[in-house]
Amino acid sequence: MTAALDTYAEALESSGQPELSWPSYREALALTREIHTIPWQALVLYHYGRSLRVAGEVDRAVTAWREAYDLFLWVGDPTADTVRDLLAELDRQP
Repeated sequence: MTAALDTYAEALESSGQPELSWPSYREALALTREIHTIPWQALVLYHYGRSLRVAGEVDRAVTAWREAYDLFLWVGDPTADTVRDLLAELDRQP
């Protein structure tokens, strides 16, 4: 179910209106937290952050990515490096 929600949200995001994806990302996050699937939670947060950034919601994107980064580190997922780089890029922007 989480994978389907995440994939659906990504499809909505690619429509050019990322805001349409947010309810699906939030629903996927709630599910991952309820059933304690940390790797999926990290992935959904990563995708959600991307969608937020595209929409100009940079502060909210950073919050999502920081949480994703911590979770990716915790499970030893190399995606943590990608998220770290995204956060560093945002830190360098004025």
